[in-house]
Amino acid sequence: MQKIPALIILLLVILASLGFLAAESKTNPAIAGFFSRSAGAGDGGLLLVYPSTAYYALFIEPDNGRAPILDAINSATRSINLTIYNLNDKKTMAALENASTRGVAVRVIYDGGKDPASNVTDRNLPRMLEMETYGVLTKPGPAVFPKIHQKTFTFDGKYSLIMTCNLKPDTFSSTRDFIVRTDDPAEVREIEEVFDADWNNLPATYNVPTLVWSPDHARATILSLIEGARSDITIYNENLEDPLVVENLSQAAKRGVSVRVLIADPAEGGKKRLKAAEKLADSGVSIRQGTSYYIHAKVLIADYSTSTERAFVGSQNFETQHLDEDRELGILLVDPVILSRIQATFEEDWSLRSEPIPFPAR
Repeated sequence: MQKIPALIILLLVILASLGFLAAESKTNPAIAGFFSRSAGAGDGGLLLVYPSTAYYALFIEPDNGRAPILDAINSATRSINLTIYNLNDKKTMAALENASTRGVAVRVIYDGGKDPASNVTDRNLPRMLEMETYGVLTKPGPAVFPKIHQKTFTFDGKYSLIMTCNLKPDTFSSTRDFIVRTDDPAEVREIEEVFDADWNNLPATYNVPTLVWSPDHARATILSLIEGARSDITIYNENLEDPLVVENLSQAAKRGVSVRVLIADPAEGGKKRLKAAEKLADSGVSIRQGTSYYIHAKVLIADYSTSTERAFVGSQNFETQHLDEDRELGILLVDPVILSRIQATFEEDWSLRSEPIPFPAR
């Protein structure tokens, strides 16, 4: 048998490596089956058998701008389903309108509640009525949910974008947010099934353990991540004030876990948010507020860069209503490429774009 020259072998190795990188990220088989049902956390804990064939991509805002969303809208050929809390970005609206006029079936479930800042009822309605003139179908979400706070696209039934961001101009200029693309068939199928249930005002079912739905099991999942952490916890959260989450983070810090939290200015969130931040700080949690960017992301990474690293990325702030009552969606990830990009962004924000919280004299 003729020997393969060493140079050719080296070239094949390089090409294989480039192919892996081009795929963006893939489940790490060494930790794919790590999660199992664990004690505690309400209904029995976190159940996660990670899909071994799932591919994911991560987009970071405002760094990536509108491109990930506009490219996906413009590439859709059959259907676009969107569930959103706040949509007023003209460029995104125009892309959805153009998709509808070229024959794509576009449906939008939106939050029909009041704007907490202006107290305007059904703040999304004017934009929905505008898009309906282009054939876009829109509905407010089921009244059983106080808020439709989910932020998710699905395109052609093939892939979904699970977002921490609203579709507003400042998302693409001044807020820290993340978007996870999933091509996993089971995840995409369930996202579509829940969309259809909400569209038809019917009860939904939840079977895919990597998807974190509110109000079904988000609280149990978040608490399980915190309770299971052994070395460190990294958190982005606009509004962290749920008493049980705060208590569990405090207990994690007291048992020796390094806990760091980046939040929006707590003074803007009222006494409840400020009190929660004070308790965390008093318990040994390192907590800072964003400066250059408004912290709108909702992320938790536990035990980064260990064999048991895992992360949550989603629409849920760690406040009681978001976990227990609103319609929300997040995703659990163990992908090392995705986690390393989020962690690197956090380290940069922590060092360069945040400052200590100026707690009032106590």
